Amino acid sequence: MIRPALILVSIGVLAVWLIVTGFQCGSSEMTTAKLAYSQHNLEKADSSFAKEAEKNPANAEAWYYLGRVRLERGNYAGMVEAYKQSLAAGKEFEPRIIEDKKFAWAQMLNKGVGHHNRSVALEKDPSKKDSAAAYRKMAIDTYRLAIVINPDSAITYQNLAVDDHLSGNYDEEIGYLKKALEIRKSPELSMMLINAYIQKAENAKKADKTTEAAENFNQAIAAMAAARAANPGDEEMLGTLINVYIEAGRTKDALPLIKEAVEKDPKNKVYQNDLGLLLLDQQNYEE
Repeated sequence: MIRPALILVSIGVLAVWLIVTGFQCGSSEMTTAKLAYSQHNLEKADSSFAKEAEKNPANAEAWYYLGRVRLERGNYAGMVEAYKQSLAAGKEFEPRIIEDKKFAWAQMLNKGVGHHNRSVALEKDPSKKDSAAAYRKMAIDTYRLAIVINPDSAITYQNLAVDDHLSGNYDEEIGYLKKALEIRKSPELSMMLINAYIQKAENAKKADKTTEAAENFNQAIAAMAAARAANPGDEEMLGTLINVYIEAGRTKDALPLIKEAVEKDPKNKVYQNDLGLLLLDQQNYEE
């Protein structure tokens, strides 16, 4: 089963700026917030910008700087909400907001990768299994926050799917992989989705959940059929599809694929053996 490497994104240091004058409103809250921010008193700046935004919700500038303060405080969820309100009030700060959110997203993505790598390292020691699981949970939570900041990055969904798979959260993994594929088509993501369906099917089969197993085998088969249509020459996918058909008990559907595989690779003893067994299963003694 393919386990793709996580993707680490590095963003350069984001410059911090504040225009000391020129606020839209000369209220006491804005003046206090401006002074607190210039002195790097972020807690006071946060509360003062929040008061101004509450009093004057149409003040896009107050919402923007509230988001900016929250970014610097590491309150990314609060940042997202403040930036949303700023954009609702006006588009003046949109370019800055886009750059700020890129920075925050990269911070969370890289932090998630760090938690993931720590969990992998700890997992090598059986006595640290619980600690490894805790770091994996932190990775999942961090990736989810990254998605709140930037819901349009396939990388984040892919990394999140990896840790959900390792945690046995196959339904969540499948959902995130589907979302990633909506954003970016790739053979790697398709194979991850196929593997997730196969894993779910095999687990259900072991638990004697026949209907659930069949449903997930069928989902895997549908995904593989789509992948083969995009890349008909993928012999590895052909072999996997044959195996899944057989494991799903759909030997009749596997037969034409086995014949295709033998035609492509007539010296392959595994395919020759599988063909013979399937013909016997179908009581096709003439072939």
